[in-house]
Amino acid sequence: MNLSALAGNQRIKDQLSQQERERGLSHAYILSGPAGSGRHVLARQLAAAMLCTGTGERPCGRCVPCQKAAKGIHPDLSVIAGPEEGKPITVDQVRALRADAYIRPNEGERKVYLLEHADRMNPSAQNAMLKLLEEGPAYAAFLLLAENGTVTVCHSKTKNLKEVTSRADIVVAAVGKPKFITADYIKEGAVVIDVGIHRNAEGKLCGDVDFASVAPKAYAVTPVPGGVGPMTIAMLMANCVNGIEE
Repeated sequence: MNLSALAGNQRIKDQLSQQERERGLSHAYILSGPAGSGRHVLARQLAAAMLCTGTGERPCGRCVPCQKAAKGIHPDLSVIAGPEEGKPITVDQVRALRADAYIRPNEGERKVYLLEHADRMNPSAQNAMLKLLEEGPAYAAFLLLAENGTVTVCHSKTKNLKEVTSRADIVVAAVGKPKFITADYIKEGAVVIDVGIHRNAEGKLCGDVDFASVAPKAYAVTPVPGGVGPMTIAMLMANCVNGIEE
């Protein structure tokens, strides 16, 4: 992908480029970060890439769809914001978005929606949006812009646990049960951090994550042993040195 307009953020650009090459861009992304982090630039670049009809790397920046997206006049690119300055997107707006999403694209193969301050939506709007994300048409793509990520804390008895974890971009497993997290608990391309450590019936070390089933599906997963353990030791040693120096 050609994401040169986005300053820095090389790891994110590499991940998106790899995803675009291997299986294509997803139908939904949460772009989270503080003001000045580049989330709006990235959203525009992703939208243009999805609408681009040029050859080579996308967005090419030369084709008519790319030029229209850059000028904000592409009929298949919509920006959804709250009804007033500082107000969150309402459930009525999400319902209107849903109705529009089921109308096929005007010019291209996809319709792309940028949702401003998606992290501020109330539960009703969130639930309506979730339904659209899960059941919307294949040609529709949603870029949810947020100033902060959402952290959800679960345990082994959480209702619909698989449903919750399978929507997460990052899963940190510390449930205390060997190989509890299997492939059906995570979504394609998720990052999985395994904090657990156990010995199985054969006396071998293992974590809370079933590494063999999760690794092919995840973008990255920490192994056990050799994952968070060395990082923990390194940080303890660094803190000890800092403490002595102070």
